[in-house]
Amino acid sequence: MTYTFPLPENESERLLALEDYDILDTLPEQAYDDIARLAAFICGVDKAMIAFLDAERKWHKARYNIAAEEVPGALLSAPGPLWEANRSLFPIHLKIPG
Repeated sequence: MTYTFPLPENESERLLALEDYDILDTLPEQAYDDIARLAAFICGVDKAMIAFLDAERKWHKARYNIAAEEVPGALLSAPGPLWEANRSLFPIHLKIPG
């Protein structure tokens, strides 16, 4: 099943900013892994990740008890708020003002 969600008006700007950040496909870093592990502990869950979404996939910079390094965009099953402009996501889609 493929899901289609409306993209924010500034999606092209978001993608350019993500490209400028130059983090996609970088090597694992202990600091990010520690944050993912801490997020799982704080939230009382057994899995956590730090992920970035480009136009074609969700890429995991850090994973705690998650094997996949990325998920193709066609398989994303997150709700529409995932694409809301000016929002950040935390584990389990808890929105934090951004």
